[in-house]
Amino acid sequence: MRNKDLRVIGRGDLINHFLKSIYDYSSNRTSADDFFAEIGSIVFLNNFYGTNEKFFDTMNSETLDSLEKIRKKYGVDVSAERMFGDFFGDADILVDAYGSARPENLHICVKNVLSENELERGLQRTYKERKYKEDNLCWLLDVDKSAHRKDKIKELLDSDYDGYEEDFNNKNKDQNFLNKDQFTSEWFFILESMRKTKKLFDEKYKRRTGIAAYPSRLMLRVPFQAREMIRRGKSIANLGNNKPFPTYFNMVNEPCTMSNILSGIVPELTPYLVASMGYDQIRLENELNEKYGLLKKKAGLEDFRIKIRMAGIHDNDMMAALVDPQTDADRKALSKIFEASDNRINIKDMQEYLTQRVDKYHENYNLKTGKAKKIDTRKEISECLVSSIINSCKSKGRELSLFPNPTERPLYDGIFRPGINGGGFTLLPYRFRNQRAVSQ
Repeated sequence: MRNKDLRVIGRGDLINHFLKSIYDYSSNRTSADDFFAEIGSIVFLNNFYGTNEKFFDTMNSETLDSLEKIRKKYGVDVSAERMFGDFFGDADILVDAYGSARPENLHICVKNVLSENELERGLQRTYKERKYKEDNLCWLLDVDKSAHRKDKIKELLDSDYDGYEEDFNNKNKDQNFLNKDQFTSEWFFILESMRKTKKLFDEKYKRRTGIAAYPSRLMLRVPFQAREMIRRGKSIANLGNNKPFPTYFNMVNEPCTMSNILSGIVPELTPYLVASMGYDQIRLENELNEKYGLLKKKAGLEDFRIKIRMAGIHDNDMMAALVDPQTDADRKALSKIFEASDNRINIKDMQEYLTQRVDKYHENYNLKTGKAKKIDTRKEISECLVSSIINSCKSKGRELSLFPNPTERPLYDGIFRPGINGGGFTLLPYRFRNQRAVSQ
């Protein structure tokens, strides 16, 4: 039934691509799979503007254009809500893609820490050095070195506050401005989070290998996002549990870690939480099938799809992809493909290729030229999200059914897995039952 509310937190590039994907996706599919057969309204959370009119007036023109197309073609209501209780309480589906601000000097510091770590590990450098004057600021994460540079730290903090104030005014925001004391508290929370994350991986790896390996998203995103996610969890907890929870699609990097934070504060929300990261499974599966396309054709299996499954969280060195023949027919087809290569390749070769490609989130490997080209993955990420939302909507009120149904392939995202120390969110195949994520 077309009576479900989609609630959105954030309005950046990812949401822009998401709205484009909704329109394109639904325009090219049958009504049975139509997003707008389920969704009747789209409501944004207005955090920073005194009126909803100003919220939309300051929105990206492409986003506004997509919303207008959706409204005209499908009759969907589009609005904004300033009160979090009303926003959350009436949601059926909630998409959280809010990106917290990253104070420039702290951002420079962590990017250089990652860059130096990659050089130390003999890797090709991803994060180009961004000097602050003659100082790359890596010393900020060293407590002993920082203790002797309090004046410099104050200078960096003051500079970042000036940048925050300028950005706030440039975006015409007029609500929830942080004064200097509030910003200082946020700044030092981020710094301490960065230090603790670095220390954790120093202790984990250096004792064993002598060289730490820092996951980029846990270092570069989580410290800046964590406090906002804590606030979000507390806001939900303060509402009580008078209404059913919405399915909560967490798109904030790193989504499994952010979902762990929310789950820890609001345990009742846990089965409704989905850490959106299904793109990795689709991305790698597409690459694998393209790489072995000629052999598939030679074996007479051009339409056969080599299937994979994923494990871990969305960060380098913390995610794995495995070739996953799910039926006897899959295994027989793989055998034919290997025979077509005169047995020069096997499942181990496929697995090694996946291992090489698993961390290449933003590279499209051109098989003809052998070169990697950086690509924007947000459209594909959004299309994965659209599919998940449709299945969640269809499952509402259906306690005895699974969506997608068991004859179809499951979805892949980060969902909660019980385990040691209470468990946590990790990549798993899953389906929806009455808007709750159920592992398969």
